[in-house]
Amino acid sequence: MHLYSLPLLKPGAITSAAYGNFSSPHATEFCVARGNIIEVLRPSNSNDGLLESVVTQNTYGSIRSLSTIRLWGGDETDYIVMTSDSGAVTVLSLVDNQTDGCTLNVVSQTFFGKTGCRFKFKHIKDFLMLM
Repeated sequence: MHLYSLPLLKPGAITSAAYGNFSSPHATEFCVARGNIIEVLRPSNSNDGLLESVVTQNTYGSIRSLSTIRLWGGDETDYIVMTSDSGAVTVLSLVDNQTDGCTLNVVSQTFFGKTGCRFKFKHIKDFLMLM
């Protein structure tokens, strides 16, 4: 027998957020973490002050923190750096497909283990200094 838990409502509280230009160089976008859901938001085109969702992705672990990184010599877009409760540090990129919409692609994923990640990197900025 296998038990599977599926909540009916997605988490509403934002636990972590990061600002960046994920889809294009001059875009204004926010990446937010809500428990185990990562979501990229942008301001709507009709100046009403609302945010529209670009992409929403479920994860199997709880997201601990988010940050952005921009690689030298590459595009002028930012990458999302995410740490989870399982000890994984994941670098994500936002890809805009004309037919399927936007998707989050994994660029790099490193596992440090639950205690190794807590011991080595108390903040995500410490990890980014090593890259």
